Amino acid sequence: MKILNNNLEVCQGAKGCCDNKNKELKDKNNTLKKDGHKKITTLTKDKNKTTTTPKNYLRIATFGGLYSKQSLPLKLKDGVIQQLVLPLKMSSSNVTLGNNVITILENGVYKITSFVSMKTTDQNSLPIFFSTRKNKNHLDDLFHKLLVGNSFQEISCTTITPLQAGDIIELIIYSSKKGKISFGIGLSASLIVVKVE
Repeated sequence: MKILNNNLEVCQGAKGCCDNKNKELKDKNNTLKKDGHKKITTLTKDKNKTTTTPKNYLRIATFGGLYSKQSLPLKLKDGVIQQLVLPLKMSSSNVTLGNNVITILENGVYKITSFVSMKTTDQNSLPIFFSTRKNKNHLDDLFHKLLVGNSFQEISCTTITPLQAGDIIELIIYSSKKGKISFGIGLSASLIVVKVE
């Protein structure tokens, strides 16, 4: 990397190639240097502020999320799995945001993040199972059992896992006892996927 007359010159070649002071730089166009590495020149008027935008920067092109702001009570039946209602949609690209589910459209490695805020509606505690599922199967890193009381508890889980086109991601909840829970005020639950590779 060199700074000449307020021009930041960055070589996109192998690591350390710009450290060689003997390499010859051509004019300030996007031309090739002698070693074949492409040069990017970024101009700035302020000597103290130099910004660059890498030509080969990582762009997140596949992502999406669903969430809920509902705080209505949910009646839990003994051992009955219920899908969490996520009626609101976040920005998305290259995934399908459906009715409480996200459908993957591209093969790859994804970061999945799930969140819920909940409490019981009475003084009794309930054993709650909260899980993110892929094609109706629990993702081990996103399967949690906890004892929920009458004060709000927040659970946020993240994992990185390979997904295939057509995979369906959802949030579910169930309990081994009957009871009622209510969800947090504001953001009460969310499900987000981002392709990282």
